[in-house]
Amino acid sequence: MSSTVRIHWAIAPQIAPQPLINCNRCGGAKAYRCSGKFRVNANGKRIDVWLIYRCVDCDNSWNFGIFERCNRRDIEPALLQALESNDPGLARRHAFDVVALRNQVARVEEFPNVAVDKRLLGGARETALALELQLGLEMPTSLRLDRLLAGELGISRSRLQALEERRLLIVDPKARGLGLGKRLVDECLRFARDAGYSSMTLWTQSILTSARGIYQHAGFKLIAEEPHHSFGVDLVGETWERDL
Repeated sequence: MSSTVRIHWAIAPQIAPQPLINCNRCGGAKAYRCSGKFRVNANGKRIDVWLIYRCVDCDNSWNFGIFERCNRRDIEPALLQALESNDPGLARRHAFDVVALRNQVARVEEFPNVAVDKRLLGGARETALALELQLGLEMPTSLRLDRLLAGELGISRSRLQALEERRLLIVDPKARGLGLGKRLVDECLRFARDAGYSSMTLWTQSILTSARGIYQHAGFKLIAEEPHHSFGVDLVGETWERDL
């Protein structure tokens, strides 16, 4: 009998990002929520498609551009039908595309609310010595991984950090090399800029070559090194910094 219990978490964000737009009815910046409805406008062979948003206070509309002056032949018939019928899944996918939203609106409010559906894949909880979690994320979310794990497992974030430091919390090798580290760094930089910070500082180990490569690519520069002894070996800690 396996000593590891394996569980799959299906993580579904609950509240779509809301762009902050100057509402000409309310006056001033207001949050707009997705209506779940598309506007499709055909002009000859060209098609424009928008996802309609509504002001949370006055219901004033704003159009989030999906296609602009697109040739009708370039849109798959099934996709066009989904747009014209306001397919809920398609609307949800576009509503959670925060990168596309930020390309059209300077400020977007994100929400950490998620629903987690847990499914046992193997092993017995009663005899397990280790827990293996497989996380499936339906859509991007601003919820931090440590907050998710702490909340769902019922332990503190400091306890999680202690487990990680003791190498009792690890990432499966199959989940590495997928570009998640770069995406995480990019999101941290975006958050810091939006919050008004002027610089960012991080700390790592000299032996973590993949991480160092990500930091260098993101514009960080090594500013300090300090030898230390951790995990039973001699290491060199590094401090990296960049302006925002």
